[in-house]
Amino acid sequence: MAFTIGEGVYCIRCLPTDQVYYGNTNDIKTRYQKHHWCLLRGKHPNKGLQKDFDKYGFEGFQFEIIYPTGQKEDRHFLEHHLITEAEKEGQKIYNVKVPIKDKYPEKSRELKEKIKKHSYEDIAKPNYLLEVV
Repeated sequence: MAFTIGEGVYCIRCLPTDQVYYGNTNDIKTRYQKHHWCLLRGKHPNKGLQKDFDKYGFEGFQFEIIYPTGQKEDRHFLEHHLITEAEKEGQKIYNVKVPIKDKYPEKSRELKEKIKKHSYEDIAKPNYLLEVV
């Protein structure tokens, strides 16, 4: 499926451990490139993510676009929701700082309905896998 890479919520998944890092951005392609650049140079600010990258290499990771959206409030809300639900479910996560929930309390009707109707596992499934060549 072809689409323009823009804004959204993403996940970096370590395939051997299934540990995840959730983030959101207004430019997914640039954010992917920044993560990639930092990891390859051993300078990623998330030490746990860097340690596993050093161990498993690029092939051990998958960059997933969870929810492409242009609404800043939706991105922040969904990132926070995924992190807190992952913690509740016992999912191993790399995120060390949970975004402030009340900073972006509003969300669109579409996102509200998706969260209401689906479990954490359903929401956390990627809509797209980003393959940058």
